Amino acid sequence: MSKQATRGLPFRDWPEADHELWKRLTLCGGPFGVDGALSNLRPASLETLRNAYGFFLRHAVRSGVDLQSVYPPDRATLEILRSYHASLHGLSPRTQFGYFCALKSVLARGYPERDWDHLQAAVRNLGYKAEQSQTFRAKGAVPSTLDLKRLASDVASAGRRCTDIRQRAEAQRDSLMLLLLALHPLRRKNFAELEIGTSIAPQEIRFVISLEGSEMKGRRPLSFTLSAELSDAVEDYIKNVRSLFPGGQDRQGRLWLRFTYGPWEKAAIGRHISRLTEHGLGRRVTPHLFRHAAATTNAESVTGDARITRPLLGHATDTTSQRYYIQADQVSASRHYQKAIREAVQHGRVRMKPAQTRTDFV
Repeated sequence: MSKQATRGLPFRDWPEADHELWKRLTLCGGPFGVDGALSNLRPASLETLRNAYGFFLRHAVRSGVDLQSVYPPDRATLEILRSYHASLHGLSPRTQFGYFCALKSVLARGYPERDWDHLQAAVRNLGYKAEQSQTFRAKGAVPSTLDLKRLASDVASAGRRCTDIRQRAEAQRDSLMLLLLALHPLRRKNFAELEIGTSIAPQEIRFVISLEGSEMKGRRPLSFTLSAELSDAVEDYIKNVRSLFPGGQDRQGRLWLRFTYGPWEKAAIGRHISRLTEHGLGRRVTPHLFRHAAATTNAESVTGDARITRPLLGHATDTTSQRYYIQADQVSASRHYQKAIREAVQHGRVRMKPAQTRTDFV
């Protein structure tokens, strides 16, 4: 969305009515005031919404709308929405869905008394298309958590065979990164910014990861204790491996270091994880897809429980988590049905007719 957002109307050029709308939506009223409808969002999310709304304003201007004289909710007519959708042609269904979701978040929350049926219908239809286009949810596209754990073990084994100290240290670090993401799939930003002694710290005999609500996407704090095996791996990495990297002698600061001096940013760590999985599994698995792997693995397991996925992934509600269970139920039902058909055919209870050629239409 960022490349397209740069073509939007800059915030400084918004009409006064839109500035007032944005101020009202993002207002933090404090203990004695009323918070705006978007005040709970992180700065990055607010920036995304602001850029997307600016993109719609730019389109409205190009469509002949006078922003100064037309009230913000009156600009989103069916005709303008259709032309706006047409202007997004060439972008992925998921990106188009994101732009319309952003527009709905601003206008529907800013003017809840208005009728937004056309905009809600567009969001609903585009959401369906985006869901259908998500190839990473296709069968076999996302590895299981067990596959990711095996990859972490393979990387560690390959590292122990290395004679070069640098290569061995990088392999041990990479193995721990993969294992931690597989078992506790944090969002990329939180994973990249883990700090020794603060967000990841020893308590008694195990390590605990604690993230403040201000650091989380949903503004909800997250805290969990690592297993004994994973805690031992983290302790070994901090004591014996991390110190080999520049700046790693001090047991403070970012958990993940590299030989190019300085901590990694989230984008660079994401690319690194993708390269590791592509090399080891034959397909790129981003840190975000580790979250899908964990949710899908739990949903398809015999003891899968929807209540586990929400705290595991740090979701604010069960709505997102439930999608994996619906999908898993559908996949499971389809497998059972196909199995029943095969068994019936094998035992002669069902005779399959050859396909007939249709000639009654052109």
